[in-house]
Parts: sequence; structure tokens; C-alpha cells
Amino acid sequence: MSSKDIFGNIVGALFGALTPFCDCSTIPMTLGFLEMGIPFGAVMSLVIASPLLNPVILVMMLALTILKECDKMNKITADSTCDLSPEIIEQMDITLTPLYILVDDRTFQDGVDIRPADVFRYMEKEGKTCRTAAVNVFDYARYYQELSPRYDAVIQICIGSEFSSRPA
Repeated sequence: MSSKDIFGNIVGALFGALTPFCDCSTIPMTLGFLEMGIPFGAVMSLVIASPLLNPVILVMMLALTILKECDKMNKITADSTCDLSPEIIEQMDITLTPLYILVDDRTFQDGVDIRPADVFRYMEKEGKTCRTAAVNVFDYARYYQELSPRYDAVIQICIGSEFSSRPA
């Protein structure tokens, strides 16, 4: 491996660590970078570092650690971009608020009635346009009304408004 390749891998990993890409953008970004001629090793370094060092995950893990030590009954919620494993979601009893995924003129909720494999099928095999949309205020109000009576605090962790149109 040449020093140029090593430098590319380091830059790819740093870029992945500093940019909060969600898993829904990983495949299109990977294909785009490879089509642009960026070396495979550098692209894979970015792809591996991005979800592992996702700022949303890091903040959630810090919050989970702190809240675990609290005596009060706290509820942690997150939007569906959090990329936490099903085991962590179950173990920490985290409630996810699903983003909307728009496929042409149809609307789905991420993780409820559409999965990543479905999105890729729509795009790759059926040639449909897929976009995401924010969780709306009505949905957040409904979630909080259901959870508030049962917990001392409900803490929502979501992607920042700089990266999305979701209310922060």
C-alpha cells in the first residue's frame, strides 16, 4: 500500500468521522464517490468511520450513560436516523420516532412500513425517486402525550436542524 493510499484512507476516515451521514445515504454516496474516481480504500474508510463515529450516536451514548445513573424514571426517544442496534434500543427501552420516506407520491414511515431494502428496491429496480421528510409536530405531540404521564422526563435526541428540517 503506497503512502498516497494510506493518506486517502486517513482522509476518508476523518471525513466519515466528522460528517453525520445516516445509513439511508451510505449506498448512494458510496456509488457516487466511486463513480467520481475516489479510490476504493478511501471510500470504504469513510463508509466504515461514518456510522461508527456518528455524532448522533455519540451524543446518545453519552446521554444514555448519564441517564442510567439518574434515580428518576426517564424515557429516551430518538428519531429513526439514530442508527442504534436493535439490541441497544431494546436494552435501553428507547422509543423511535420514524421519519417519513416519500416514494414518488406514496408516504411511508421509516422502520414501520418501509425498510432500507425496500428503499433500495424502489430506487434501483423500479427507478422511483425516494426522499425523506421530517417527523411533523403533530406526531411529536402525540408521542409525548403518550409518554409524559409515565415518565418524569422524556428526552428526544435527534439530528440537528443544520442537517435536516426536523424540529430541534
